[in-house]
Amino acid sequence: MDKVLDESNIHSIRHLLFWSVSAVIAGAIGTLIVYIFITLYTLITSLLQNSMDLPVFIYPILGALVVGAVIYRIEPKSMGEGLPSYLASLKEKNGQLPFRETFFKFWAALLTLGTFGNGGFIGPVGRVSAGVLSSIGKLL
Repeated sequence: MDKVLDESNIHSIRHLLFWSVSAVIAGAIGTLIVYIFITLYTLITSLLQNSMDLPVFIYPILGALVVGAVIYRIEPKSMGEGLPSYLASLKEKNGQLPFRETFFKFWAALLTLGTFGNGGFIGPVGRVSAGVLSSIGKLL
């Protein structure tokens, strides 16, 4: 029994518990971000389909104008695909993702997809989740 609870094993158990709790918290935060994104996406698309009487091809144009003229001018680094920017931050910035970029990336992706623009959910939501967790990690 003495060898099971030696100092090295206790350190390993603490390390395992820390990373297990961290993974659960990260999963919960990521799930919350996905839920918020999908809820807002559904709201935007419902509003566009039910309240505006414009041809469908106009919506992506309007979304692109708002995202390009407003969001990308405020934060140009929120541009582009989500996961490649996350991978680049791992390689170049030790995984540090600025919260400002993350915040504007969320809204750029939401407005692009919500106005029926081209793209997918996984990249932006993964990037935003990583950015939020990176910001929380900086605080801790």
